[in-house]
Amino acid sequence: MFHMRGTYIILLVFLLGFGCIEDATVNNLGNEQLLNSETQDIDGDGIADYSVYTYAAFTAGDLDVQRIVTVSTITAGEYTQVDANLTDLDVYNIDQTLDDFVCSDITTCSRLCSTASSKCRAIAESYDEGLARSIMTYVQDNGRLRSLILDSRRMAKDLKEADIDEKNAFLAKTREMVSRIASINANPVYNHPELELCSHSDFGVEYIIAAENMVGNYSSSASSYEYTVVFTAKPRVKSDELGKEIISVGILDSIPPFVEGEVVTIHDTVEVAREPSGVQVNWHSKMPSETGYLVSYEYKSLKPPEEMLASLQRPDISATKLDMSVLAPTNAIFLMALGMTGNYFVALGVALGLTIAVLLLIYNILILAFVLISERAAGATFTAGFRRAFGRTVVTWRSDLIIALVFLAIGYYVSAFLAESPETTPALLESVDLLVRSGIGILGFGLVMVGVVFV
Repeated sequence: MFHMRGTYIILLVFLLGFGCIEDATVNNLGNEQLLNSETQDIDGDGIADYSVYTYAAFTAGDLDVQRIVTVSTITAGEYTQVDANLTDLDVYNIDQTLDDFVCSDITTCSRLCSTASSKCRAIAESYDEGLARSIMTYVQDNGRLRSLILDSRRMAKDLKEADIDEKNAFLAKTREMVSRIASINANPVYNHPELELCSHSDFGVEYIIAAENMVGNYSSSASSYEYTVVFTAKPRVKSDELGKEIISVGILDSIPPFVEGEVVTIHDTVEVAREPSGVQVNWHSKMPSETGYLVSYEYKSLKPPEEMLASLQRPDISATKLDMSVLAPTNAIFLMALGMTGNYFVALGVALGLTIAVLLLIYNILILAFVLISERAAGATFTAGFRRAFGRTVVTWRSDLIIALVFLAIGYYVSAFLAESPETTPALLESVDLLVRSGIGILGFGLVMVGVVFV
């Protein structure tokens, strides 16, 4: 049907023909503008246990960018007066009160983000990396909280004979329990509009306070703060027509200078560099996304948000664009086939199959014309040259048609009845990533594409 060497050449030209790549960076965007702030004191000690700071979205080139910062407070406590005559019954009541906290019924994020949750799947399709990181932090906090419960109940059994230092050690455990509850509530899956899966809960913190008060009166204070910074960057214009598509986004943010004892949590995709002016946090997306991009990072500071978040500078935003206008006909065929079949994998296979078939047809026509011109230049007649040129093309239409029909039938069956189509239709540029993650869907797509080419 065609020369395999020619296939490689035409596909290479096709890929290189996407157009130019354009890089652009927008910086010096000014100060962040605080849109809203919310604080919660879950244990009623007068200290904000967690806060959410939402900043106004701003435009950077073709992207709308927004920062949301959540802060959880780590509190310390010290008994100012203790009951020197704790009885066995008092110790038993303290232990049972902590047991009541353990038994309080709480719907966890792990249940909400099970495989049966369509909401979780939809979020993961758009912000897989950000969701995974938030769920991982939630699991770590939840695990730490369970460990603290066991430690505090073990320590409660010895409170009758404990001295003031041992009672303060018990208080330190229960205070850390409150801090972990605050950290869980400050997690983006509880607060961020793009990741929100869970409803806020105090996790039965009143049982912790009751257990603490059975030992004596105490004072609490903020010792440090845990910050989670989340950026979203969304394309401003969405269209079914292809043009210059954003294929990569970079965000360069700055954290004010640290003091001793402060740390930044470094993730695989986030680079951190310490500078005299502060800490530079740099992130670049791995894959193109039509929905948008989300990145988060965490750090711990001795400074309260009133100081740390004052006069925040907007980050530098970079974007890489790829001119996809050459694929406009392919995209038009894809949308038409999708409307007719209602199946993503079939439509994509038809669109790419027809595109490859047309390219191969053009290739064969060019080869035919080249050979014809060469024969004419050698002195052959037009008819003789045409016969010689056409004779170099192998024609196997009968076997090709049978192969095509078999591939199309199997491909349609796999795509329509075995593969799970995406709930939302991704852009053509995102198809490679979706196909890799689709399982058997890539088989249906491939069979349909090859079947169309052989037709």
